[in-house]
Amino acid sequence: MARLYTVSPEEATGETKEMFDDIEKKMGFVPNFFQGLGNSPVALAAHMALEQITAKGRFTPAEREIVRLVVSQFNGCHYCLSAHTIAGRQVGFTDDQMVGFRRGWAENEKLQALLDFTNRVLQTRGKLADEDIFDFLEAGYQDEYIPEIITLIAQKTLTNFFNQLHETELDLPAAPELKDAHPQQDSFCDDVPDYRVL
Repeated sequence: MARLYTVSPEEATGETKEMFDDIEKKMGFVPNFFQGLGNSPVALAAHMALEQITAKGRFTPAEREIVRLVVSQFNGCHYCLSAHTIAGRQVGFTDDQMVGFRRGWAENEKLQALLDFTNRVLQTRGKLADEDIFDFLEAGYQDEYIPEIITLIAQKTLTNFFNQLHETELDLPAAPELKDAHPQQDSFCDDVPDYRVL
């Protein structure tokens, strides 16, 4: 059960109602996450603004969904993993591919570099080694992609932390559970903690 007050579409007013109307036009309904975040028009507006801004970036929609899945797996957010599994299907990923991304595995070198770099940023809290940056750039990305990854991480951290604090009730098809997901044991250093297994 949700721990904080939620704003239903019927009772929303002002700026919150405008944002809810936009969400309903796009998705067909207002998911529980938005109803909870709608408790604070500032937080809801911040999330929506970051969504619009990141959509204009250099990453493809598919690459953005990879980053969002990685962050949501790292933070252990069931709700966001479910949402981005749906979004991942919409950009053409199979369920098997998305399970692979959550485990830290990709089918080509460039996407693997994106996975590795995102995980390294999360695991080290941004304290990357020079070789981490070199490997990412060597895979075909440029410097400008790095602040963009940080922005995507910031957006997902907002939603991940809110959903876990709020205990948002899942009103989406659940993402597959992973019982042994520790990809950094294969690819990364030993001095950072494993992220949560879902």
